[in-house]
Amino acid sequence: QHGYRGIPLSAGDAIQYAVTIHSTGSDAATSIDIQGLIPPHTEFVAGSLSIDGVPSTETLAEGATLSLSSLAAGASVVLQFEVTVAADLPADAVWIESAVVMDYAESSTAEVSDNDPSGHCGIVDNGLDHASDEGSDTDDDDPTLLPLLQATVYESCILAFEDLQNAGWCDWDMNDIVLDIKSYYVVNQIDEIESLVVTYQLLARGAGYESRMNLNLPFSGDAEWQRIYLDQAGEMEANTLGSATDSATVVLWESSKDALPPYTGLKYQWGAARTERFDSSAAGKLAVVNVYFDSAASNPLEGFSESPHDTWAWIANTQQSIHRLMYNPSSSQTVYEGPFFGESLPFVAKFDSDFVWPHEGHAIWLSHPDYVDFIKSSGTANLGWMETFNKWRVWHDDAGMTHRGDDLTSVSQSVHYSNYVETHYSPL
Repeated sequence: QHGYRGIPLSAGDAIQYAVTIHSTGSDAATSIDIQGLIPPHTEFVAGSLSIDGVPSTETLAEGATLSLSSLAAGASVVLQFEVTVAADLPADAVWIESAVVMDYAESSTAEVSDNDPSGHCGIVDNGLDHASDEGSDTDDDDPTLLPLLQATVYESCILAFEDLQNAGWCDWDMNDIVLDIKSYYVVNQIDEIESLVVTYQLLARGAGYESRMNLNLPFSGDAEWQRIYLDQAGEMEANTLGSATDSATVVLWESSKDALPPYTGLKYQWGAARTERFDSSAAGKLAVVNVYFDSAASNPLEGFSESPHDTWAWIANTQQSIHRLMYNPSSSQTVYEGPFFGESLPFVAKFDSDFVWPHEGHAIWLSHPDYVDFIKSSGTANLGWMETFNKWRVWHDDAGMTHRGDDLTSVSQSVHYSNYVETHYSPL
């Protein structure tokens, strides 16, 4: 999928196909007919067809046949072309499905396209024959299935970490790891999950500690999974495939220092390698996890794992696994300062809307005063605490310096802060 960023296909999106035909016989194949190049619900992009790199004026359409005169023994030919998703999609369409069928004069058995075994296009071959090819002596064939956005159920959240579990000098700024997580559940007509796409983007990370980000995903039955790691330009850096039963553990990225640009003009300039939320031009790299379930019936949408699932960090410096555990005194961090002295706080928090995280060294109860009553009520009061924030303690000035003191001067009286906050932030 051209420009793939983990979002399922919608009208107008482009898909690039490459079909390679190999001749494995001892004689030349002749009168080669190829059907199914243009999948249902797509439209051929005029002029995009090339044959072995040579542009072709042939116009393709759904159901049309492309004919080649011959293919020598041991030779191969590569067809490349582009389609776009049609503007009018039937309500029950779940996939863009491509199954290319080839026939030639010397054979009475049609060949059905097999997937790229690398899974590059986001498809993992499940080893099952296509119906048109079942029972033949050809390889297991499985048409490519690219999910449509209209067949998905969508969830998103912001996940914020404090990475110093049980450390007396913890600063409680909740900006050590900040993730933007989006989940797309591809469901059939009775809300059973066919596949799942989850995207992770690192928005911020603390100054000192390195971390590895992981996903534990529970499900039922067998599944194939794929993790694609995309750089800031959307180019693929890594592609990892795996299979699992009942649950999968996937490494999203090995290094938070690699996942986030080390420097931007808005960087906190005393060592923090992190990007501010509003600086979208320097967002982190993207990890995309595709999961394909063998049995949709075994994975109904109701009761399935919710975003952010079990997303957890491994902190190399402290050799600790930081999972999202809420209000558990035996595993949460103990606070040694401020209004929570001696109490336990969660060290990973989920937010259903944009979270304006504190600046480096600013405890969350200073930047978000309503957080105090939220925690002390065990999460029953001030449920919208993240929407009430002290701007002075959240933002830094245009020189990139953060305010660490107790000066409570109004934001409106600061030549730096007033314009900065007004320009770059408005709460939901």
